[in-house]
Amino acid sequence: MFSGNVTTLEGHRCLWLRLSRLVRDLGSGLLAPLSALLLLHFVLLTLASYALLGSLLNTASLPVPAAAFLVATAAATLSICCDSGHRTTKQVRQLFVLFYWVRCY
Repeated sequence: MFSGNVTTLEGHRCLWLRLSRLVRDLGSGLLAPLSALLLLHFVLLTLASYALLGSLLNTASLPVPAAAFLVATAAATLSICCDSGHRTTKQVRQLFVLFYWVRCY
C-alpha cells in the first residue's frame, strides 16, 4: 500500500512539473504580444488625447463627444490591462512565497 502512494505521488509530481514548465513557456511566449498590445494602447491613448485637445480648440474635424469617448475607452482599456496584470503578479508572488515556505519546512 505504501509503494502505491509513492508512485501516485511521483506521478502527481511529474504532472506538476510539466504544468509548471508549460505555464512558464506560455508566459515567455506571450511576453512580446502583450507588450506590443500595451504599447499600442498607450499610443492610442496619446493620439486620442491629442484628438480631444484638437477638438476642444476647434482645430480637428473630430467632434468633441467622439474624441472624449476615444480617450475614455483607451484609458479604461489600458487601466484594466495594467490592473489585472498587477493583481495576477501579486497572486503569483503569494503562491511562490507559500510554496517556498512549504518546501523549506
